[in-house]
Amino acid sequence: MSAEAHVTSGDEFALKSHLSTCLFALQASLAEAQHAWLVEAMAAVRTDTADTEALAQRLMCFMARAKRCLGEQRVSVTLPVYASESGFTAGEWTLSHWSKADLGRWVLLATALLASPHDKYLTLAAVFRFADNSEKRAVLIGLYWLLEDPRLVAFTAEVQRTNDLNVFCALATANPFPTRHLPETQFNQLVLKALFLGVSIDHIVDIQARNNAELQRMAEDYLHERRLADREIPPSLWLLLKASNVSQPTQAAWLLALNSDSDDQRYYSARALVSGWEAGEPLPIALEKALRQRPDTETHPTIRALVQDMH
Repeated sequence: MSAEAHVTSGDEFALKSHLSTCLFALQASLAEAQHAWLVEAMAAVRTDTADTEALAQRLMCFMARAKRCLGEQRVSVTLPVYASESGFTAGEWTLSHWSKADLGRWVLLATALLASPHDKYLTLAAVFRFADNSEKRAVLIGLYWLLEDPRLVAFTAEVQRTNDLNVFCALATANPFPTRHLPETQFNQLVLKALFLGVSIDHIVDIQARNNAELQRMAEDYLHERRLADREIPPSLWLLLKASNVSQPTQAAWLLALNSDSDDQRYYSARALVSGWEAGEPLPIALEKALRQRPDTETHPTIRALVQDMH
């Protein structure tokens, strides 16, 4: 087995590589004064401190200044996603939703973790405790590439309880950490909270790879809670359901969504059915008929293209 097969997202060798990649991407976007500030900040956070609390406080002094000193222009960086024992294959992940301030904060934290003799998890947790919500967001966006530690399961469970939508989305969306590392119960709770908050679960990385019977049951129960309360079903919820396994009331709701005035309802309900059909899943007669008829009446070009092969 090659040495690369043993690399994980959070070991020291990988973190050094991630830091080099992120630093290169960030420096390429910086003006001279911004670059000078970053060099000064990186040198300061490498300096040894007595304990994790002192290091975290020093980091926060610089992380708090990152927005003013680096700015909020978007910067794109591509990082590796590693193969795992869970069957996920290796690949690449491009982060295009980081600002220069976000990336700068991540670079400072990664620099400190590599230089410090202190417990890396305790340092990260202390930083997060002192951070404001924008700083927490920067930590969470890049969490997968910072550290691999079993204590992060409890850490992220606490993050999931946040009432701040931006902090929650930093963990839940466009982030490989939940899919790769969260146990099933916690992952299911994250998906349900996303639906509750109105966040499209389409943005949860590789969600279908983690879809499971209990999550489908929870989603169907939530669908009927919303209907009983005469509230809209979150459109992306349909992606969790398998038409061949749902109840008659759910099939009726699915039929309504297919013919809804809402583009989102028609798109996600049709997309879920098309995905099932392409996977060889038998569709209920009424839903298959409605899906095959959809191209005749659909006006939205994206949805019409989606269902065209069903005609």
